[in-house]
Amino acid sequence: MHALLFSGGTLRWMKRMQPQPHDWVVGIDAGNAFLLEHGLRPTIAVGDFDTLPSQTLLQLQQMGVVVQRHPAEKDATDTELALDLALAQGYKEIWLFGGWGSRWDHSLANLYLLEKARRRGARLVLWSPKNCAFLAEVGFQQIPKTPAPYLSLVPLDQEVRGITLEGVRYPLTDAVLIRGEGRGISNEILAEKATLRVGSGTLLLCLSSDTPAFEG
Repeated sequence: MHALLFSGGTLRWMKRMQPQPHDWVVGIDAGNAFLLEHGLRPTIAVGDFDTLPSQTLLQLQQMGVVVQRHPAEKDATDTELALDLALAQGYKEIWLFGGWGSRWDHSLANLYLLEKARRRGARLVLWSPKNCAFLAEVGFQQIPKTPAPYLSLVPLDQEVRGITLEGVRYPLTDAVLIRGEGRGISNEILAEKATLRVGSGTLLLCLSSDTPAFEG
């Protein structure tokens, strides 16, 4: 089961998205408008609702959706509050849609929520029409080939050590990636799955495309 978080960024690419029956759907502020427009009912709506029309909020309440309203002046973003709800419910696989938009401050804050989720024993995945991003685990993992042709490894720590990457155009063996250098950008998965081993450090994995690859 997944917790699906719908934030107020770009969501139009997800017109055909259909959550599975057991998915837990969270509408975050203006993300609720997208859900209702496409016939999707959130399990819970959260936020200060400063970007959601009042009639849409009323519609949610009339539908019996649980609404958790917060003051505009608070110490967490609406998206972080939604993540906290999903973590409190015990979800280990959490997907965030619409988390990247025109406000770079919010977008970068959402990116660093990946680390908060990992500290709590969960995996947060950020989705956009051209990108999918998540943190690599220390140790061994496989990365399946997707419609997005590019695989990038972005160090979030000053150094990420012991990186071995196979099944790709540009393999790595016991490599060190340094934050601020672009060595790990725009690799390509050639096999059905790439294999990655990380010795130490926090590494961001990005599956990316120049054209929409993850439209739903």
